[in-house]
Amino acid sequence: MMMSWLTNGYQGQNKKYSDCVSFYYELFKFFDNFYVYLHIVSKNMDEFKCNNLIYVFVVLAIVLTSCFEPQRSAFKMDNGIEFETINREEQYILDNKTDYPSCNVELSLSFPVSSTFFDIDPVKNIFVYTALGMEYENVSINTAIDRYFKVYVDNYKEDARIYRTSKPKIDDTLYEFEDIYLHDGEHANLPEVFYSYYEKIVNKVAYDGYGLLSFQVIKENNKGGGLSHEQVSNYTIDLERGELITEADVFLAGYDEALRPIIQNLLMELHGVRNIEQIEDLGFFGIEEILPNRNFMITADGFVYTFNKGEYSAYQLPPAEITIPFSAVRSLMRDHASVKMLGGI
Repeated sequence: MMMSWLTNGYQGQNKKYSDCVSFYYELFKFFDNFYVYLHIVSKNMDEFKCNNLIYVFVVLAIVLTSCFEPQRSAFKMDNGIEFETINREEQYILDNKTDYPSCNVELSLSFPVSSTFFDIDPVKNIFVYTALGMEYENVSINTAIDRYFKVYVDNYKEDARIYRTSKPKIDDTLYEFEDIYLHDGEHANLPEVFYSYYEKIVNKVAYDGYGLLSFQVIKENNKGGGLSHEQVSNYTIDLERGELITEADVFLAGYDEALRPIIQNLLMELHGVRNIEQIEDLGFFGIEEILPNRNFMITADGFVYTFNKGEYSAYQLPPAEITIPFSAVRSLMRDHASVKMLGGI
């Protein structure tokens, strides 16, 4: 009976060798159950039989862990991924005149280039399209960057052409309604040629361990207005599957409503206020109805959420970033092996 129980428990892990995280998670549960079994049966055994059973347990532990020694490093903080950073800038000046408007693009992007344990190709693909857009899915890194710069400059040229074609009509309209637009800052001083554009894209790896890879993509751009637009996007890749992790992968149904008070309290703590009325006085809005926005990543500290400008706050405020500790949402979490091991659950 005991050997049958041992075999059944062992087979539960045997099919998961390719997934180091899942295997060791199941292995730890197996030994925990075995310990309980040992404690129960030892009460009805003489000392000799009990010592033999303990001996079997120790040998089994050594054999099982030593058999998978080469895969242990998948559990370390480092997933065995090597990264390469590409820094590139490009400028295009209208009509090649130094005093004319221009478009300026700056990229500083890190990409995974190899991995000891995981298929790196789907991970590369995710890094490309999260930085440059879905139209660059399944495009190689260098080709995608070259194409991105070309498209950006071509779009700028087209915008400038349309502006130059339309400006005489705009001037006529402004003259006709001079009393209305004379003191309008947006229309009173339209440039003769065009505006300058600026865009910067940076990504940063935030966590790399336990079969998870989390990173942020920060995009900033300005198309001639007074305010620049900034957006922070968070992502976590399940390296074993080669796919992005969603909220539905890690949280149980109904998590959104359950997370609302946690998010509210963390936002208030972040801004040093005590109630929702006070935080809305700072430029936030809709906090009473706030919900998780899918813009999250998983780190060693918990679930990091970013709420960008305009979501629940005025554009003049910076993006709000909060971290929900694993301990605060333990009852809401699904049985995702990598996340549970990272959170110590």
